[in-house]
Formats: sequence, structure tokens, C-alpha cells
Amino acid sequence: MACIKKLGQNITYDCAKAAEPISIRGIEELIIVNYDDISNYSVDTLGLATITMKRGTKGYVVSSVGNSVSATIAAKVNDIMVTAQEHTVVVKLIDNAGATGASEFSSLIYSLQIGTFAACVLTTSGHYFAYGLVSGLECSEIAGDSAADGIVSVTLKTPDAAGGDRLLSLTGATYEGLKTPRE
Repeated sequence: MACIKKLGQNITYDCAKAAEPISIRGIEELIIVNYDDISNYSVDTLGLATITMKRGTKGYVVSSVGNSVSATIAAKVNDIMVTAQEHTVVVKLIDNAGATGASEFSSLIYSLQIGTFAACVLTTSGHYFAYGLVSGLECSEIAGDSAADGIVSVTLKTPDAAGGDRLLSLTGATYEGLKTPRE
């Protein structure tokens, strides 16, 4: 059974440092990358990803204010392949500066509704992760209420038809490189 994979590392805890949660706690910043703008990506054996964007493209930064961006992972069981992951990224669209006009706001929601994306995050603990890099994230829900300060939440997740995804890490240089157009 060559296809059976095994655990390859210990899971240990230092009780003296147990107060600090794991490294995916809290999102400081999100970069949404149009999946079609990715030229290619590679992943090493430890799950460190490198992303190459197409010429002239970049990702789009979303500042996280008071948990306005959240990300989750869950097991995605498949009949055909090994258990993978389902990724979900929720973005709450907040315009606290009054800088976004009605047509821009409408266009932003629509773009998130019809696109396919990878979501790269900087956590509050200084780590970098990529969600949806293998399968791409698509809109699964939009919820807004004018009585709730007009906040609109857009949920991007691994599509139901996809086999699944894998949480990948990024270097700071790869993450920062997504912010500027590739020459």
C-alpha cells in the first residue's frame, strides 16, 4: 500500500509557553489574489509555497480591523482521494472612511461574488499562510443588513466540487511580493 501516508513529526508542547495559541491566530492583513493572475506556484515538502504572478498583475490588500477578516480550515472527506481541507475566508466589507461610493461598493461585492481567488494572510503572530492556493476559493455566501451598520460579509470557500485544498505557509518575501505588480 504505497499510497498510505504516515505522520512524520512529533507533536509536543512546552508547558511554560502554553499561553500562546498556535500560529494561525488572528489575521492582521489579507491579500486577495485573482486565481487567474497566478502564473504558477510550487510547494516544498514542508508545505512552504512560492507563488509567481503573471506579468503586470498583483494581489489586493484587505486590512483587518477588529476581526473583519477570518479564516478557517476543516477536513474535506472525498470518495476518490485522501482527505483534504476545506478553506473558508470571510471578509466583512467596512467603509469607515466614507471613501467607497455606492457604485464602487456594488462592483466590489460583484467581483468577489463571481471570481476565483487565493487568500494570503499575515497573522497577528507574524506568520504567513495561503488559503485556496490548490483549488481556488469561490463565493459561497453574501450577507448584509442595513440595520447592522450596513456591513456586508462575503464568504469565500473551497468549492464543493473541488477535491480539497491544503494550508500552505509563505515567506515574508513571497507575501510582500504579491502587493506589487510583477514586471
